[in-house]
Amino acid sequence: MHAFLVRFAAVTVGSLLVVSAAVPRASAAGEPYVIGAILSESGPGATLGRPEADSMEMAVDELNKVGGINGHPLQLTVIDDQSDATTAVNALRQLLDKHPLAIFGTPLTPTSLAIAPLAEAAHVPLVSYASSVSVVTPVATHQWIFKVPINDTEVARSMQAFMKKRGQTKVSFIYRNDDYGKTGMAHFDEIGKGDGFEIMGADAIAAGASDATTQLTHVKATNPQALICWTSLPSANVIIKGYRELGLRVPLYYSDGSATGVFPKQAGAALDGAYIATMKVNVYTELANTDPQKKLLER
Repeated sequence: MHAFLVRFAAVTVGSLLVVSAAVPRASAAGEPYVIGAILSESGPGATLGRPEADSMEMAVDELNKVGGINGHPLQLTVIDDQSDATTAVNALRQLLDKHPLAIFGTPLTPTSLAIAPLAEAAHVPLVSYASSVSVVTPVATHQWIFKVPINDTEVARSMQAFMKKRGQTKVSFIYRNDDYGKTGMAHFDEIGKGDGFEIMGADAIAAGASDATTQLTHVKATNPQALICWTSLPSANVIIKGYRELGLRVPLYYSDGSATGVFPKQAGAALDGAYIATMKVNVYTELANTDPQKKLLER
């Protein structure tokens, strides 16, 4: 899968720069195309940011080995935002001083929301790796902002379609206590109301929480038909450990923020029976041979 991510990063970088090169900031013939990336290589978002940084650097190397983009080598600067919005804003300002053709990042919704207005004002394309649709909407004021992952609204729709078939419409929520968790829960609630979904209880959890006993005790008291955990590591792993320790039996669902290869390795057998919303790339080895996307993902 890592090789696929590198190729995907190369296609994403290459496609955007071919378009961006048409604007006046483009370099003269043979000069480097300057691009930047703001990625969470440390802090709670590191399980997302580190692979993204590795993939981008490898993708740039691959593109440069074949002559770059339209004869221009790529010059990439990666800055760690430490999973912090203020640090991300400062990183964006540093990158803007380099007059980049485009900036990529961040993997987190709060940091992406923090830097999007600055990129928009500077008229520099920003490609976010965050989930929330709020990063790119309303479109009228986000014309320079793009994103790679599926929108959280579509994640909610897919989860609800799966859950409704199982009669699980009365749910409790544990959400990461930031814009990712808050907007995810709000979008889930908004989309689900017309389909009979009801959030019976909701508790926030810190991104770096070490205990989820309080939140899970509330869930147990609410007695929902399902528990939604709209969060990521490390709190995702904290929740499943507490869930098992308290002997909860309510069906457990995680949002796409937990869909990393690291989570199942950390959680181990404790995760058995839980559901994680994910794209096919994370489970391509489990796809049927008749799936038209399997061959592409295996390359």
